[in-house]
Amino acid sequence: MGIQVKCYSNTVSNKAVVAAGEAHYKLVKAIVLTNNYFTDSARELSTSNGVVLWGRNILKDKIRDFFNE
Repeated sequence: MGIQVKCYSNTVSNKAVVAAGEAHYKLVKAIVLTNNYFTDSARELSTSNGVVLWGRNILKDKIRDFFNE
């Protein structure tokens, strides 16, 4: 599994969603996490490449779930 983390002050575009590493490193799954939101084009690219995106809302939920266990 490959994890890419982006700390951006603006929305994250498809330029930041790098799927090339998935094939190069023979990853089973790739995920991109950010403290912000993804643009529509980033979401489209991730869908076509099978990359999982966790934007601000999902990341907040996962962190909240982790600390509430």
